[in-house]
Amino acid sequence: MKKTIAVLLLIPPVMMTVWVLYRAFWVPDNHIGFEPSLFMGVAGFSVISAALSQSRLRLLACAVTLATLVVVGGAIHFNLLLQYEEWIRLGMPDKPSWAALGR
Repeated sequence: MKKTIAVLLLIPPVMMTVWVLYRAFWVPDNHIGFEPSLFMGVAGFSVISAALSQSRLRLLACAVTLATLVVVGGAIHFNLLLQYEEWIRLGMPDKPSWAALGR
């Protein structure tokens, strides 16, 4: 039962990471209406999963946590995902040209 809960707790951070990657590389807009750094809070689910699990699943949960934090942080740092007000404040920058992989 504990293992099932630990695996289910990994679903939100994995989905969030995939969504951020999708937004970063396949959606032409680089702004959203809310603060993207809030997505890092979803990594807490995988931290709880790591606390509930053992060995391989714990390692997987730690990897998911790290991947979520790196992807969201990288998307914010490289202007791939910005809050609308921040995007306006920065002068409405375009996405970097290398981010057009999916388009």
